[in-house]
Formats: sequence, structure tokens, C-alpha cells
Amino acid sequence: MKSFSSLFFLFWIFAGVLAVNVFIACSSDDDDDSSQTETACDEACQIIGDCYLSDQISASDLDDCLRYCTFELQPADRTCILETGNCAKVSLCLPDGQLDDDDDDDNDDNDDNDDNDDNDDNDNDDNDDNDNDDTTPVYITCYQDLDGDAYGNPDESQVFTGDACPSGWVLDNTDCDDSDTLTNPNGLELPADGLDQDCDDLDLAISESTGIFVAPRGDDFYPGTMIAPKKTIAAGIDAAAGAGKVVFIAAGTYDEAVNTTVSLFGGFESTNWTRDIVANPTIVAPTDESRVLSVSAGSTAAIQGLTLTGGEGSLYSYGAYIEEAATALLADNNIEGGVGPQKSYGVEVRDGATAYLFNNRLDGGQGVNNSYGLTARNDARVLLADNRISGGDGAIVTVAVYPMTASQVTLIENVLLGGAATHDSFAVTTAAAITAANNVLDGGTGLTSSCAVKILAGGSASLLNNDFWGTPTVHLIYDGTSYTDDLASLNACGWTGCLSASDNLNAEPLFVDPNNGDYHLLSGSPCLDTGGDPTLTFPAWPVWYDLDRDLRPLGSGYDIGVDERPPD
Repeated sequence: MKSFSSLFFLFWIFAGVLAVNVFIACSSDDDDDSSQTETACDEACQIIGDCYLSDQISASDLDDCLRYCTFELQPADRTCILETGNCAKVSLCLPDGQLDDDDDDDNDDNDDNDDNDDNDDNDNDDNDDNDNDDTTPVYITCYQDLDGDAYGNPDESQVFTGDACPSGWVLDNTDCDDSDTLTNPNGLELPADGLDQDCDDLDLAISESTGIFVAPRGDDFYPGTMIAPKKTIAAGIDAAAGAGKVVFIAAGTYDEAVNTTVSLFGGFESTNWTRDIVANPTIVAPTDESRVLSVSAGSTAAIQGLTLTGGEGSLYSYGAYIEEAATALLADNNIEGGVGPQKSYGVEVRDGATAYLFNNRLDGGQGVNNSYGLTARNDARVLLADNRISGGDGAIVTVAVYPMTASQVTLIENVLLGGAATHDSFAVTTAAAITAANNVLDGGTGLTSSCAVKILAGGSASLLNNDFWGTPTVHLIYDGTSYTDDLASLNACGWTGCLSASDNLNAEPLFVDPNNGDYHLLSGSPCLDTGGDPTLTFPAWPVWYDLDRDLRPLGSGYDIGVDERPPD
């Protein structure tokens, strides 16, 4: 008679606590003894601690803890589910009633029938007290992580052997939305937006229990309530940091440089604290500071509804500065770099920091030598979605987005304008890896040359479903040695640094009023329904919406740029 397959008692450890749900798989050969195996499975599930195949093994032959295990038979697949917090080891039962060692053969050693004498029956078998073939296999429960945020879906689990989860699976099981990489227990929450970004089953409320209030009519000696707000943002940050709160800021102009470790939200009127970001401009504009707003190193903060206007730094001027290893979400802000005697920056993301930018207007300002809408340096990670970004005005070189060495930047559904340079202008200059999908890329109006994408040494790009547009003389790609000026060559991906290129356009996007900053699409625009699915590039809530918070797509496909136009 052929032997039946072994019964498995499986367990795993989670966070130092022995977990539940151990599986015993029951199966048989295709012979007349299958009913005996099914009966044995029934017995194994019904008799606590017994492993019954052709012979019964007493509970005393197994680990003592197994006597406290209970089983439930799943008739559909002949599987026993072992529910316990006390099972301490995996035990395997052979048909002859002995415990197996879980190797690939049916011997009680750890050999694999090869000629390696290190693990054969003569050296490391079960009769040697010093052998290693009796080691109990390790089983862990892993949870599916489709969105790649390191938080697992509690409803999708699987048991694996080994001490680490395979790719796409994690030990954590606390994700509340596995389709959104920015929604998890560590997600950055925006107030009253109808989304639960931090998995606490609540939207962030605008209340005194969640925030400190700041208004020009306030006083820093006040407690920071709606009735008695703080006067300066700095005082609000200090109070919020000590209380685990955020800061709500009323309309007005604040002449102070801000360094924050907490989330800041502008756009409020200070009587009833209702919010309208457009109607209640909240302006931070220090006159003589290099940085308007900094997110402190290692901290986590959301910044929404602010106008950050750069001043005159000693050498450089920054609208927003994301310091080393910080994590920041910037949404619905107007950020300008100011006037730097050498360089000006709308936003700079520094070493190892992570930044998500959604629906902002960024301008590089008026640096003398160079101005940049956004730069990313030294292992910075950046997502840009639905932003209008200009390289600035008047510098020798203007660039909308500049990823530098070892950074990773993903651009989705933006409008990038190279700016007005006295020499060269670029929508993107990169010395790092970028992915750009569904963007309008305009190289700008540099007096010497303008180019949509410039690839520097170490740079590479995936360009998918973008519209390359500018004046008739604008270059599409410059890879360090030559220009690519026709669309067919661009999509053929023969240029240096190309990772992939497809479905890009070279046509006027037909904006409503680009000279006055209105980048909504007109009827008949070539950008309508010609974009790709952005969730395949970056699965996160910012790519689900356009600048008006209209859900994408509205037509038969996704639109290119910041606007999702409803079908006519």
C-alpha cells in the first residue's frame, strides 16, 4: 500500500506572541485507501493531540502543549485548522506512527539523496544527539501588500516556510486600504477631505481636540483655542508638538520663517474657523530669510493651504525645504522660491527625505544664476501629482524639476514649464531615475535653447503618455550627446538613458488660459482620454483626482495634465 502524506501541525510567531490558525493538510494517493486517510483526518481533528494515520500516536508522544490544541475540520479540502496560543513546535506524523523530520525523503535524517556526506544518514541522522536534521521547520504567516507600503491586508494571508516573507507579502496586517500606498496606519492625514489616510476610521476633524489655532488677532500667551488663538505659527507648532496635535492657521500674512515637526493647515477664517483655501489666503513671507518653511529632519508633517513666498537669502532662497529623512505631504499650496543672489528653489527635498506633492503651484523664483521649481537630492524620494510647476523667471538657467544623483522622482498628471531663462530652460533635468506619465512637458522659453527633458550622466527616464509641447523650436530630449526632436524617435526609446517610452504626444494641449495660470482643458484637446492608468505607476490617492478633486477618469480614458475634463 502506498504511504499517505504527512499531517502538518503548523504554527508561527507574531511580535513575540504565539499566534493562532495552524493548518493540518490531509491528502491521499489515488488508491483505494483514500477513505482511510479521510477517517484519519477526522480523527486528528476530533481527538485532541492525536495524529492518526494507519496507527494512532498518543498525545504523550507529541509535545506536551499539543494536548491543549483544538481542531476544526474543513470538509471541503480535508484541512484541519488548529486554533491555539500554546502550540510550541511543528510535528509531522508518518504512516508508521513516527515523527518525521520534514526533509524531502522519507528518512529521519536531513539528506537529499545526493553525495554530500555532510547531511547523510551516516553522519547527521536522528541517532546522533549532536545532529542538526531534527530542526523544526519555521512557518510564518504573511499578509498581502499590493500597494508596497509595508503594511499588509488583514483579509489576505498565507503561510510560508522560512523566516522572511516573500516579495509582495509582509508580517504586518494593519493596512486599511491595500490599493493606496499613502493610506496606512502611518499615513499623513488631511482635515475634512472625506478620506481616512491613517487607518483610524476617522477623518481629521477641525477641533480643539485635534489642533492648536493660530490667527493674526491672537496672542502667543493664549492657549491656542478657537476663541483665544496663538499669534505666531512658531508658537502654534511648539504647543501642538507637546500635545500631539496639528496647527490650524487663519488667513493673514505671517512674517516669520517656519521650522515644523507637526502638520500645518491654512485657509481658515478666524471667527467660526470655516475653511476656504482660495478665499482665505494664508501667507508666510519672511523678508530676509533663506527658507520660508522647513520640515525638520526626521519628522513627519502635512502642509496644506499655505502660500510660501521666498525672500532674499544670503545666497539661496527656498520656498519649502524638506530636511534629511523627513516625510512630508504638500497639498494645495502656492510656493515660490524668491530672489536668491545665486540660486532660488520652490521646493528642495534633501537627503533620504520623502515628499508627496499634490495640487500645488510651484515657482522657482528669480535666482540670479539658476532657479528651480523642485529639486531632489541624495536618495530623496518624491511623488508629484497634479502640480503646476515653473522653473522661474530671469535666471541664466531655469528648470521646473531637477532630480539629482541617487534620487527617485515620479511625475504624474502635472504641467511642467521650463520657465523664462536668459540662457537655457528645461521642464526636467535629471541625473537620477524618473518616471513621468500623463504630464504636459513644456521646455520653456530659454533665449538660447529650451528642452523638455535633459538627461545628465547617471540619469534615466520612463516617459509614458506625456504631451511634449512648447514653441516650434523646442527640443524634446537631450541625452548629453544629441537632441531628439521628433516624436517617433522619442517613442522608439533609442536615446541614451531611456528605460521605456510609449504613447507620448507632441501637440498643443489646448488649455483654457495658460498665460493666466488656467490649465483646464478645452473641448477637442489631444490630451483628452489619451493618458494611461496612473495607478499602475503609483497606486495612491493623489493620482485618483484632478486639481478640482474630480475623480479620474471621467471619460473613456485618463486625461493628460492636471485637469480631468467631463465628456461633452
